[in-house]
Order: sequence, then C-alpha cells, then structure tokens
Amino acid sequence: MKKSILILALLFAIAIAVPLSAAETAGDDPLTLEQALEIAFQNSPQIKLAYDQVEKSRGGVREARANLLPKFDTEITHTRQGPTVSFGGQSIVRDHDTSASASVFVPVDVSKQFAHVTGISKYQYETDRLGLLAAQQQLILDVKTAYLDVLRARGGLEVAQAAYDAAQARLKNTQIKFEVGDVAKFDVTRDSVEVANLEQGLLAAKNGVRTATSAFNRVLGIDVSAPTHIADIDIPVSDSPVEMEESIVRALENRPEIQQAHIGIQAGEKNVKLTRTEIRPSADITGAYNYAYRASGFSSQKDSWVAFLTFRVPIWDGGVTKAKVDQAHADLQAAKDGLMEAELGVALEVRVAALDMQESAERVDTAKQNLALAEEAARLANVRRDAGVSILVEVIDAESALTEARFNYVNARYDYAVARAQYEKAVAAQPEMETMQLVGAGS
Repeated sequence: MKKSILILALLFAIAIAVPLSAAETAGDDPLTLEQALEIAFQNSPQIKLAYDQVEKSRGGVREARANLLPKFDTEITHTRQGPTVSFGGQSIVRDHDTSASASVFVPVDVSKQFAHVTGISKYQYETDRLGLLAAQQQLILDVKTAYLDVLRARGGLEVAQAAYDAAQARLKNTQIKFEVGDVAKFDVTRDSVEVANLEQGLLAAKNGVRTATSAFNRVLGIDVSAPTHIADIDIPVSDSPVEMEESIVRALENRPEIQQAHIGIQAGEKNVKLTRTEIRPSADITGAYNYAYRASGFSSQKDSWVAFLTFRVPIWDGGVTKAKVDQAHADLQAAKDGLMEAELGVALEVRVAALDMQESAERVDTAKQNLALAEEAARLANVRRDAGVSILVEVIDAESALTEARFNYVNARYDYAVARAQYEKAVAAQPEMETMQLVGAGS
C-alpha cells in the first residue's frame, strides 16, 4: 500500500519554514493557484502536525526494532570504608577498593512478541503517513474552493458593477429626455429608484469580495486583512458523463482513508497475536564479567564471570490473557466494521460529487444560452424605447433579467469548478499533487 507522500525536501521545508505571506511569494503580481497552494502547505498547522506525527511514529518503529537488539552495560565502582579487617596478615576488608563490571542482555524472541510489537509500530507509521496524505488532499481542496470563492465573488461584483453602470447611464439619458419633455417625471423617479437599488447590490458584492478574500487568507494561514489579489483561471467545462462505478473503484483503491482502514485490520490481527504471547514462554540470555583492582578476602582472583539462560513458562494467569485476547478480537471486528463504513462513505462522496459535477455542467450550458437570450432581449428593449414604442418598465425588466442571467452564469461556472475539485479529491486524482512534485515514497 505504497502511495503518494511529499518528497522529503518539501516535508523538511514544511517543518521548518517561516510562514509566508502572499506578498512575499507573488510580489505585485496576482497570486496564482500554484503559489497559493505553496503558501498554504508551508503555513498550515494541520500539515505540520501530521508531519510531526509521522516523525513520531517513525521513531516508534526504531524503538520497537531496538527491543530485539542486545543491551550492554558497564559499571566502575570505587569504595572507601573502615576500619580495615585483616586475618593472618591477609586483608579481608580493605579501606578502599576499585572494581569494574560489564554485562550483556540478549532477548530471545521465542514467542515472537517483539516481532509483533515491531509489526504494529510499522502499521502505525503507515497509518500516520496516510493521514499526512489525507491532510494534503483536504488542504488542496480547501485552497481551491476558497480560491474559486474569491473569483466567484469577483465575478459577482463585475456583474453588479455592470448593472449599476447601465442603470446610471439610463438615468442620465432619461433626465436628458425629461428636460426636453420627451418623458414624464415618473420615468426619472423610476430610474433613480433602480439606481439606488442596484447600488445596494453593488455594496453587498464589494463586501462579498472582501469576505471571500479574508476566508481565502485564513486557509492560506496569513493575515485575514491582507489585500490578497489572485489571478483568473480557465474553467473548462466537460459535459462527458462520469463513469460512476469506475470512479468508485478508483476511489476505493486510492483514497488514504480506505488504506488506513485496511491497515487498521492488519494491525488488529497483529495485536491479537501479540496479546496471546502474554501466556506463552519467554527467554533471555544474561552475562556479566567483574574485575577488582585488588584481590580481597581469602581469594587471589581479581576477576569473575557469570552467564544465565532464563526460560519462563507461564502456567495460569487467572484468565487475564484470555480477557485481553477477547478485547483484541473486538477491536479487530471494529476495524473491519470501520472499513465497511469508510467504503460506504467514500462511495457516497464520489457519487454525490459526480452528480453535482454533471448537474452544474448542464447548468453552465443552459445559463450560457439564457445569457445570450437575455442580452438580446435587453438590446431589443432599449431599441424599442429609443424608438418610442415601449415603456421604461419593459427596459428595466429586461435589464434585471440580464443581470440575473449573468449572475446565474457566473455561479454555474464556479459551481462546476468547485464540484470538479470535490470529485477529484473524492477519487484521489487531484492534478495539483503532480504539479507540486508529490512522489511515491513508500516505506
């Protein structure tokens, strides 16, 4: 189950980088999506925490492996005491003495206990590594969604500004006609009301851009009040139907959450085996060597050694191990149930995202057609009014319909872009993972 993870250089940069701002990365140029992702990855506390957890579990693997290695100890002791004890001219207890000892402890993994512990630690590392990958995928989706929300708000502002400018121009034209007696005072008043109403919408649209920009800055991990400017992006819309079953299969193969669930089952099976070792034999070898600077007592020997082979066989623990094994089996079953739940959740996520993408693609097409009709209707309404064959209300209605059509087209395009981003995340096929130089780095 070796899947994509950040290259080591990027991980190192994430761990130590000083948080970047949009201005530091892009200068005076508009911020691109790639630059936004770079800033978010370097500033995101979620990514840093996930990376820290990976490093911790990597250390856990090394610790588990170290339990199988021999342990060495040395000790030097210098003692002073009194009075000196002698017998027949031979010192039995000296007033001072120096001795040294060395010992070795070698575990013998007869029941595979240490091997199981090492295996579980490896599974934990894989789980945390996949957790880092999942955090990366979610951050990419969050950045793209926030980026698109800013562009959506900016598009809405352009529509509101165009409607306001058109209403103002119409008001000036109406005032000129009123002064020469071509229209009634009602027309001037009605146009003035329309301009005031559209000004309210324009103010709301401007605030929407500021709000979306602040939310975008928050996702990047920079000052929410920073005047961030982003570049436009192309939104190619595809109306090709999504192969639903193929997409679900792909998601179940590639999503880190599913892989984590599979590893959870493997870890549960390993834990059952580990728990059973508590009632199985264990063994170790211990050896020691001692050296005294001066012989004492009745012996002339200055050194000695000893070695032990210890073999333990548990007889009866009162049923504690059986109870622990039952608990381990329950945890294993929970892991299997968790996999089923994760698969159902991912399948639903893929299906919803695919349906949303298809529906929004259809709305883009109909909104584009409706926009063309609304533009023609507004043009004809203005021509008719200039020719004196229609009333002001007809023009205002046509202009309002045109503004609504423009809003619908803007929203449909960005709804599609967001739905596509959600679909790509759902099937673990985000192209940004490649552009950010993410590579396979299995353990």
